[in-house]
Amino acid sequence: MIRVLCALALLVLVWSEASATVTVLDQRALTLDSGQLSVLEDPGNAMDLAAVMQAYAAGDFIPIPAGLSAGYSDSAFWISARVLRPADAAPFWALMAQPSYLDQVDAYWLQHGRLVAHWAAGDMQRDTQHDLHPRLHLVGGELPTGELQLLVRLKTTSTSILLLQLIPQEKLAAVLDSRVFSEGFFIGLLVVILLINLLNGFWLRKSIFLYFVAYEAGLISVVLLASGLIESWFVSVDSVTANKWMQYALVINGFLAFVFFYRLLSFVSRYRRLIASLFMCGIGLVALALFMVLQERFTQGMAYASWGLMVLPPLVILPLALQWRVFDSEQIARVSGFLVFSLLVVANALYVSGLIPMSRYSIMIAPLLILSCQLILHFVLMFSVRKSERVLAQTLLEARQAEDQASLERQTRKMHETFTAMFSHEVRTPLAIIDSAAQSLLRLEDKADARRQRELRVQRLRDAVKRIGDLLQISIMRNRFDPAGDEASIGHDYDLLALTEKLIDSFPALQQERIRFNTSLSELELHTSIPEELLGVVLRNLLDNALKYSPSLFPVQVYIAREEGGVCWAVRDFGPGLSEHVRKHMFDRYFRANEGAQVPGLGLGLYIVNELVWRYALKLDVDSGTEGTRIACYILDAEEGDNA
Repeated sequence: MIRVLCALALLVLVWSEASATVTVLDQRALTLDSGQLSVLEDPGNAMDLAAVMQAYAAGDFIPIPAGLSAGYSDSAFWISARVLRPADAAPFWALMAQPSYLDQVDAYWLQHGRLVAHWAAGDMQRDTQHDLHPRLHLVGGELPTGELQLLVRLKTTSTSILLLQLIPQEKLAAVLDSRVFSEGFFIGLLVVILLINLLNGFWLRKSIFLYFVAYEAGLISVVLLASGLIESWFVSVDSVTANKWMQYALVINGFLAFVFFYRLLSFVSRYRRLIASLFMCGIGLVALALFMVLQERFTQGMAYASWGLMVLPPLVILPLALQWRVFDSEQIARVSGFLVFSLLVVANALYVSGLIPMSRYSIMIAPLLILSCQLILHFVLMFSVRKSERVLAQTLLEARQAEDQASLERQTRKMHETFTAMFSHEVRTPLAIIDSAAQSLLRLEDKADARRQRELRVQRLRDAVKRIGDLLQISIMRNRFDPAGDEASIGHDYDLLALTEKLIDSFPALQQERIRFNTSLSELELHTSIPEELLGVVLRNLLDNALKYSPSLFPVQVYIAREEGGVCWAVRDFGPGLSEHVRKHMFDRYFRANEGAQVPGLGLGLYIVNELVWRYALKLDVDSGTEGTRIACYILDAEEGDNA
């Protein structure tokens, strides 16, 4: 028991020594955060200077280790400090009170129990005689030599935290320059971050940037109102109005912060509903604070909000931490940004609630919170958007590849349909020859030269069967129609003159008599990309089309000429020519130039020609007039075809 009493006595002695600490004014700027102060709470805001001096004499003041940290309170607070001004010290001293959002700060200087000076600072009052700056809570004047007692009364509608600094006259300009520069740099950086994110929002078309810009704009408005810049810019705005605006801006900015962070963390997760519910609780807390502001109870509302900010961020972090391993890099960046923000928000809530002692270091929590959060969240957003863009680009690439594959499949199907149409179209001619020859054989029994005629008919039958066999061979080689294959890049060698003569011989005798094919060449070797069988299909259809639509008494002329890089194979008829409509649709599937004419066919011949010409990089040229139509097919050498 005696040991406990001794310990208590020692503790009282230590506190007494702390309360008796005298601050000596020299040539330095002095911050009163090292045990120089003691505090007295005035719950009823009724104590005057005389009553406070009596309370001090009675020992009612409680020593504090740093500046005032009372948090949100409706009380007024009196702070006492003992100061000694030596004779060789500067006579003029300034008193700076921080932070910037203080309503009323009254400084009373006493010597031997007598009031020698009264300085007044704060947003809600002006001391024209002692004010040293229009915005900062900075007042000053000359002090007498000897020991002085400083009594400071703080009354504010915001959080009751106070840091006092005594500044000699020769240090005053440097302190002011540093303070104004830091304010300008801080606000300027916030504006730059806002503009960058605004441009990113419009440039990248990401709504998350616009949410962030709204939050930043609200934050900047709070800073401008708290620092007094709005009052200095707009002289019509008085202190009472600016103070009320700051209260509303602070509450609205809290709402914008909750909305932004909900949007930041609104990706699909297991606990998404729980996280959404917690953010709704935060928005409800903001609504409660707004209601209290409307009821002129801002201090109580902010007290509730501060306690909520100490609890809500950790509750949101907990379900996110449980899913950390399943998050991708973008989600991890977002959660990490919110985690850092939450830690700083909790630290600031502890600071404004008075749970962290007020000092020259802790007063930096609020600006560091604002600045670091803006920078961290800006880079988190940029990383997140860049990651999303890379994922989107990869998705678009895969979508394009899928579209290309689908297009390839459609093209392949179209090629197969073209092949089927070509096969059915081409096989009709030999089948017709077989049928015609068979009927002729039946009628030859009673003719004298039946043997000779029978041999000719049998030969035609064999040629027709061979033609069908060739078509079947093409059917077996149908992979040549695969647009993804390499067939179009393989060179083929054959004689075009022999191929043309072979095609002419395959027509009936009456049609052969109409075909005029004269050339001085004995052979015309080709080295081209299109196989001989398929080029035969092209040329045969062009020749067959000319025979069908040319008057039966008029000839059809075939020309072959060697040109630079290839060969021109042309067929000319002497029909009435092609109308504009026919020229536009002549290569369409199932198109017939004259549906009413007695011309056999299904409208597939020129369609097949066009498909094969496109597939093997050939070229068609149609020249039609009143004297007939000329269709030329340009067959490039294999090397030229590759370049085409």
